[in-house]
Amino acid sequence: MLTCRKWLQSDTHDKSDTHDLTVSQVPPGMLDDLPAEDQQAITEIVGKPVLLVEYDGDGRAELEFQDRDGNFHFIYVSPRFIRKTVYRQ
Repeated sequence: MLTCRKWLQSDTHDKSDTHDLTVSQVPPGMLDDLPAEDQQAITEIVGKPVLLVEYDGDGRAELEFQDRDGNFHFIYVSPRFIRKTVYRQ
């Protein structure tokens, strides 16, 4: 059975709440001109839970995650590149 730690209320998402989300793919161009460490950190989170911090004025999701070295990262992505995190029980 597949469950989600916290289901999103709608496709438009409650912008005042935080949820566990998964990055479904790295948005095109996101890795361009980034240092190798940042490229690796972003690539490694695809398919893993990240925290939705908020939506910015342009509707992009601000996501927070921690890399394998314990460094925190914040990225902004279009909602089309995120989905609800599904956990297996």
